[in-house]
Amino acid sequence: MTVAATPRAEAGTTRGHAGTAGRRQVAVLAGQLTAGVGNLVVSVLLARLLLPGEYASYTAFLGAYVLLHTVASSVTAAIALDPSLHGRLLRRALLGSLAVAALVVAASPFVSGAVGLSTLLVAMLGLAAPSAVLLALARGRLYGTHRSTGAALTLATEPFGRALVGLALVPVLGDGGAAIGTVAAGYAALTVALVAGRGATLPVADGAGAPAAARRGQWGTVLTFLLVAVVAAQDVLVANKVLPGGEAGVVAAISTIGGAAYFATATIPLVLMPSRGEAQRGSLLVALGAAAGISLAALLVVAAIPADGYALVVGEAYRDAATYAPAYVGAMAALGVAKVLLARLCMNGRAWAAAVLVALGVVLQLALLLRATDAYGIVLATFSACLFLLLATAAASPFARPFARPSTSPSTSPGPVTATVGAVGAAGTTSTPAPDTMTLTSGTTDLHGAAPGPSTGPSTSPTDTPTGTPTGTPTGTPARRPGLRGLLAEHGVFLVALAVGITLRLLVTRSIWIDEAISISQAQMSYRGMIHDLATADVHPPGFHTILWALVHLTGSTQEYVVRLPSLVAGTALIGVAYGFARDMWDRRTARIAAVVFAVAPVAVWYAQEARMYALWMLFAALSAWGQVRVLRDVARGEREGSAGRGQWRDWLLFSVAGAITVYLQWFAILPVVTSQALMLLFCLRRSFRRMTRRWVLSGLLAVALVLPLVPFGLEQLGTVVASGAGTASTPSQVGADATSISGEAPNVYAVIANAIWAIWGYHADNVMVMIAALWPVVLIGALLGLGRGRSREVWVLAIVTMVPVAILFVIGFERRSLFELRYFTAAVPLTLLLLSRITASWARGPVVRVLLPSLLVGTLLLGLADQQVNQSNPRTYDFSSAVSWVRSESTSSNDVLVYDPIYLKDEMDYYSSGLAAINGGKIDPDSDDAGLTEAVAAQESGAGTAVSAADVTTPHKVFVLGSFLTEKDVAADVGSVLATLKQHGYRVEDTYVSTNVRVWELVRKASGTTGQETGAQTSQNSGQKTSSKEGSR
Repeated sequence: MTVAATPRAEAGTTRGHAGTAGRRQVAVLAGQLTAGVGNLVVSVLLARLLLPGEYASYTAFLGAYVLLHTVASSVTAAIALDPSLHGRLLRRALLGSLAVAALVVAASPFVSGAVGLSTLLVAMLGLAAPSAVLLALARGRLYGTHRSTGAALTLATEPFGRALVGLALVPVLGDGGAAIGTVAAGYAALTVALVAGRGATLPVADGAGAPAAARRGQWGTVLTFLLVAVVAAQDVLVANKVLPGGEAGVVAAISTIGGAAYFATATIPLVLMPSRGEAQRGSLLVALGAAAGISLAALLVVAAIPADGYALVVGEAYRDAATYAPAYVGAMAALGVAKVLLARLCMNGRAWAAAVLVALGVVLQLALLLRATDAYGIVLATFSACLFLLLATAAASPFARPFARPSTSPSTSPGPVTATVGAVGAAGTTSTPAPDTMTLTSGTTDLHGAAPGPSTGPSTSPTDTPTGTPTGTPTGTPARRPGLRGLLAEHGVFLVALAVGITLRLLVTRSIWIDEAISISQAQMSYRGMIHDLATADVHPPGFHTILWALVHLTGSTQEYVVRLPSLVAGTALIGVAYGFARDMWDRRTARIAAVVFAVAPVAVWYAQEARMYALWMLFAALSAWGQVRVLRDVARGEREGSAGRGQWRDWLLFSVAGAITVYLQWFAILPVVTSQALMLLFCLRRSFRRMTRRWVLSGLLAVALVLPLVPFGLEQLGTVVASGAGTASTPSQVGADATSISGEAPNVYAVIANAIWAIWGYHADNVMVMIAALWPVVLIGALLGLGRGRSREVWVLAIVTMVPVAILFVIGFERRSLFELRYFTAAVPLTLLLLSRITASWARGPVVRVLLPSLLVGTLLLGLADQQVNQSNPRTYDFSSAVSWVRSESTSSNDVLVYDPIYLKDEMDYYSSGLAAINGGKIDPDSDDAGLTEAVAAQESGAGTAVSAADVTTPHKVFVLGSFLTEKDVAADVGSVLATLKQHGYRVEDTYVSTNVRVWELVRKASGTTGQETGAQTSQNSGQKTSSKEGSR
């Protein structure tokens, strides 16, 4: 017998499970809300009654107390998965907690000084141990047996206990009285939990109990939630130890406020975790919605409170909490959502992976906390760790899909019968007897809704043999988790590609580029100052600059590896996204090719090594395209199957949110975003896709709402650009003159092909680009052939989203030639590489060609990568670092001067500081006695805040002239003028140094009485070679 369920029926089942889960969440959240509000009121009252030092001590105690309970509540999560664990742990938990209590109470006089708490507070922590452990077990059983009301009552009991006992004892015992009230409240909650749990019926272990994979990871679950507790509490403990009393008090205040926001969502994953089978999907949606909604509401409330409000509520001493509270609450909000995602990992057998992710977050937070010197550093450390956990768990979510559940029904047919997996009840079993054998299929379908099947020929449509669960799985046999060998067999190519990609991205072979130096200089300003500078002197949105600003201020470093870290992470993540994209859209073979292609693609490597926004732009552009194609595929499949497919909300969110993020990174991202939205509009006008119109409109409104805050900034920036008559930044675009001269004043087919070459095979020397660009007819024919081999809808969607923005910039290029360059349509790079990977995978026929064609592609990419990274004639590579290092080594006095030209090298010279006064060549004055050197140095030092006159500056004995972009006639003329002026004022060229696209002249002041005209010879040298110059002229 075949058990089948239509998508409409499955959607109804999901809604039913979501409704049940929603009611349970509401019940527990009501108790949690009562507890949160009550605890907040009690904490505020304590802040008013206790002295700042006492309140800081009590908050440290409370942090340890909460840590103790949260450590114990990590067991709650495991028991929620398997309530039978309660009985197995109860006796050991009771004896162990009593022993700990006795030990801590006995040792309290000796350890109080070391931990910074009074003896009474330490003793109360010991006495709290039994209640914490037993309450954790009792609550776990309540969650696991779905006794939501009982769990809610245990939560609501605690603030009343703190108020009745604690506030009564504070006037007598101070912070000790508050601690006694807190511990008494824990025992009151335990009493309620024991009463509420009487008569609870445990689910059958093999049927409705925890999945076997989840049960094997019970201790991984305990460790995961234990480490989350550390993230939530260790900042207060560290702050109380390393910061002075006033700063520690501020951290205590914001921790109290942020802790309330965090604990408002603390129970959500615990209510989620007992969900089984089909109920898990609906429960997960409810849990994520609840966590995100509550967190956002808390953040908006806290952000709206002015400083006077904090002073009024918690006291004038904590007015500064208003500065940090929104960021801290944002961190707790991120942690709350991350806990839900971690719970999902634990529910589906990925508990140890979840534990590793949280452990990394703990280490990151602790490392930053130990560097903190004030409340700002503490908040930044917590915010960084929580944001990391949110992003990491979100990235791991695709690997947390539920395992196939075994059927507990006996076989009813002796023969082999093929069946489709039907609807699964809440208990995890099918509603009708299962056949002897079942064919379990999972994989992708194309946009026409056809089920995937074996490939009948080369095609770019997704019809290759799909990945997924093998067919012929016998009834009653659960799908096995692949072991390490199976994992390597399945994803080995991707893992190798990822390792190679990371290695290549770490092998940086070039200096900080001018645009990078400008961004780094802006990142060292105050945030308000940086935004003002961007709006009045730049042409980029503030997205990437905000990330870089936070990183620089967080680490206190502008080292190359630090400022390039966001691009490195994004460039590495792009490999995984490409692999997942291709595997989801097409097949395993295409995914493997895509992983290798993205690992070694020259431009992907290049921008992953650059402290600019392009790597992030490529990442989010690929994510947005992935979401778009998934939506269209779901709608097309629904039309074919007669279901109500409108696209999953998560895919709509991925499409719209990722697209909006790209606009924050680069204004030119508006072109692919508008193209994608216009394409969706065209689909909505088709009858077969009209059902998705409502969700498209809602997702579009969300994207507009996300981008709307940029409008005032963009208008101000546009007004500045128009007023200054500039359309792009004043810095050069790194394009070699010979390569661009092919296209003349307006773009043509050679410009198109040159940018296409850059997108795939990277940046190269001018002579190489000229030769390759001459092959455009061959490339055009190949592109036509590629598009003609199996035209699936997703291929066309990707092609349109790739080509239309490029075509628009091509047209704009006739008015402003500089805008038709790869960096302004970088979003096309990942989509182009994906299409290239698909074409390579689908063209191959026969065993030899299937190996030869991908090898040929990867081989050419590696050659392009090697030439791009190593060839010193690459016009986009500039070695400012070694040039400045040479100046530093040759300088013999702090009075020496470095003169640079052109003027836009200023930020470069500030970044690679020579230790000398660095002035622009425009400051050299041929009419001055010393060529204007002393006046320029005095003006520079006065501008730095020290009043200095030219008379106070010694005429330098050595002058170093650093020039770059010497192929540009104006720059070459300016450098020549500087050298000539210095020679006329008694300097002679002693040495020169040539590095990649940078040249330095060392000029020494001639001794008194020297006659004759001495000049420096113009010499061509290999990169980095130092020579002595003789008489001659430039």
